[in-house]
Amino acid sequence: MSSEENIREIALSLLRDCGVLSPGDRWQSLVLRPLPGDGSQRRFWRLFRKDRSLCLLCAPESPSEAGLREARATFFIGRHLQRKGCAVPGIFGWDASSGLVIFEDLGSSSLQSIVGSSHDTAFLKDLYREVVARLVHLQFRGVEDFDPDWCWQSTCYDKKLMLEGESRYFLEAFWKGLLHEQVPAAVEKECLLLADYAARAAANVFLHRDFQSRNIMVRGAEPCFIDYQGGRLGPPGYDLASLLIDPYVCLEQDFQEEIVAYYLQVAAEHIVDTQEFLQHYTFLALQRNLQIIGAFSFLFRIRKKEFFFQYIRPSLLSAARLLRQPACGEFLSLKRMIDLSLLRLNGL
Repeated sequence: MSSEENIREIALSLLRDCGVLSPGDRWQSLVLRPLPGDGSQRRFWRLFRKDRSLCLLCAPESPSEAGLREARATFFIGRHLQRKGCAVPGIFGWDASSGLVIFEDLGSSSLQSIVGSSHDTAFLKDLYREVVARLVHLQFRGVEDFDPDWCWQSTCYDKKLMLEGESRYFLEAFWKGLLHEQVPAAVEKECLLLADYAARAAANVFLHRDFQSRNIMVRGAEPCFIDYQGGRLGPPGYDLASLLIDPYVCLEQDFQEEIVAYYLQVAAEHIVDTQEFLQHYTFLALQRNLQIIGAFSFLFRIRKKEFFFQYIRPSLLSAARLLRQPACGEFLSLKRMIDLSLLRLNGL
């Protein structure tokens, strides 16, 4: 039996168990269409009956230990968030042996596609306000009764992850891998200092960790969050920064500042010291920015996904803006590296 035939049989059983399909339904009446996987190592399909979508299917490319752990995290974290009333898709089933997870289909309209096609600033601000209100719920309700055992990577966003999974990722995948440059010792010291500052933000909420416009689907006027399987405990400013410095949409600075102010308004019950939050936010945003540059460089150079190259420059420009802020005045070597990177990128 081929891999896809196996997926079909497992999906048929799961969908019958949850009532999406009746016991008499057969594959002859259904159509399974593959979907692009973006930067993921997973496979996706949309299941149709005639012209109506029934659900989305997701499975690892191969049933490796890591792929199965990721699928397990998807199921348990998703079920938890759903029970807490968070804006995530419904889950119809999960198969531990294959890693198959079956989701509610939210359609194809992402926040990125809406921002790219709309010139109505007032509409977009309202939409981002709704996203932020739902983010606050995700963070502060999602952390309640959250079991770190569900996590498939680390259980907490901490200094170790900042250094290994963000600043080092940037230096290895982008500076050394893409630009073929050696890392100055002064930059390594500044990355340690940055992580010291960012780690002062308490990891006391549920952290999505990839909270950007391609992972926010919009059905009607309802934003809903996908790809949360990398979730763990973390600081509240990180996901907000991910949303606002997102290179897929390149939000204007004043737009970003307005949404940060709205976030603090919505989260006022939970965040008392706004000045402390804003100070942490700058360092967390820079950490996230380095991770983005590293990820796009890796996906372009190693995974041969050329789509991501176009977003490296906007990511560098965002990092340059952050490094011009007074709070980042100690990171002079990192600032020079980013400025040089923008020049070097022209030659690629």
